[in-house]
Amino acid sequence: MDVAPDGVVAHNVKRIGHIDIPGGGQVVTQGNLAFIGHMDPPHGTSIIDISDLTAPRVISTLGMPPGNHSHKVRVAGDVMVINNENAKRHQMAAAARIPAERERLEAALG
Repeated sequence: MDVAPDGVVAHNVKRIGHIDIPGGGQVVTQGNLAFIGHMDPPHGTSIIDISDLTAPRVISTLGMPPGNHSHKVRVAGDVMVINNENAKRHQMAAAARIPAERERLEAALG
C-alpha cells in the first residue's frame, strides 16, 4: 500500500468521528450501537453509542478474567454473544510442538 506524503493511506474515505479504545477485533453495529471485541486482556467487549457519528461514546464495557480475551462479538436483537478464550492459547500450542521439532531437526542436521 502506498502512503501519500500527507500520511493518507485510504482514498475516498472521510473521517466523521473518532474514539480511543483498546485494540479492537471484531466490530458489529446494530441500530445506534457498535459492539467491539478487544484483542488484549483484560478488555473484553465495548458497547459504543454511535447515534452521533461525530462523537461516539462508550456506554458500557465488559471485562475478561486475567489471561482471557474476547475479540469476537455477535448481536441479534437484544442478545449479544461473545467468545471468552485464553489469550495465549496460540503461543501455548506452538510451544507444545517445540520438543518434537527439536528432535526432528537434530535427526536431520546431526
